[in-house]
Amino acid sequence: EYVLEYLVSSYATGVHRIPAIEVQAGGVKWHSEALEFTVFNPDELQWAETQAGDTKIRYASAFRVMDSQPYEGETTAVEIKIFVPRDLFVEDWGIPDFQREGVTSWRFQPSAMRGQINLLGLPYVSVAYPSTLSPTRSGKVSIGPAAIRLMTTQVVMDGVLKRIAEEVNLTVPPLEIIARPLPAGAPAGFDNAVGQFQLEVTTDTSEAQEGDPIPVDIVVSGSGNLDTLHPPQPVDATGWKVYQATSEPRGDERRQLAGRAVFHQFLRPLEIKAAVPSLRLVYFDPQAAAYKTVTSEPLPLQIK
Repeated sequence: EYVLEYLVSSYATGVHRIPAIEVQAGGVKWHSEALEFTVFNPDELQWAETQAGDTKIRYASAFRVMDSQPYEGETTAVEIKIFVPRDLFVEDWGIPDFQREGVTSWRFQPSAMRGQINLLGLPYVSVAYPSTLSPTRSGKVSIGPAAIRLMTTQVVMDGVLKRIAEEVNLTVPPLEIIARPLPAGAPAGFDNAVGQFQLEVTTDTSEAQEGDPIPVDIVVSGSGNLDTLHPPQPVDATGWKVYQATSEPRGDERRQLAGRAVFHQFLRPLEIKAAVPSLRLVYFDPQAAAYKTVTSEPLPLQIK
């Protein structure tokens, strides 16, 4: 694995897009996901005060969402941004405890990257807590408020120089967004897939005895609601016993839009078959505002 890190800054507000990057490795061309981010005016920040021991701390915090009008079931990037004075020595950036109404969202964790900015004529440190958000219904939904507890240290002179640990409690105001309903006219086979997906189906079995179940591995990759995705279904299940698929649990990648969902399934032929049937995933593409279908190739099979 090779990691190339870049720092990006912008002086123009609005949504910006870093296009996909092509990389050649092992004689194969790979393409990264395109990245979008929003640059906002710091004058929009809401300020609040809290205590660090006997010292008053002025800070700013907000929920920031990439798409303020996502479709029902669409996964979009969301993060908590906090701005604290640079001379506040934070030892531990706490995990937010937040409320939500009509949305699902994975745990927020602080990014290792720290930004620096001058606000109100003073140096501040900015920290992002990235995650994802998916509306579970159309209409008005919300996330927050959130509570974050920071552990800080202060150097004091009380006869001797010593460090004192202090708790600092921050509150992040709630954010309301409007979720759009999915368009009418969904094609047959559409379940709950919202995003942009590719489908890959494989099996280690090319020969089997009549009546033996065939193990199939299903990988759905792309960006979208990978956490709640239902497994693709056979295009034509005639002559097959289709067992319920199991999914591999996803971890911290839930805080990212792009990734993959992996399913394992057994299909048992009820008659002599020449191939494992094609699987189909019908999904709604929010960028194209259209329903699309991706289908796997049938897998050759010899049954004795």
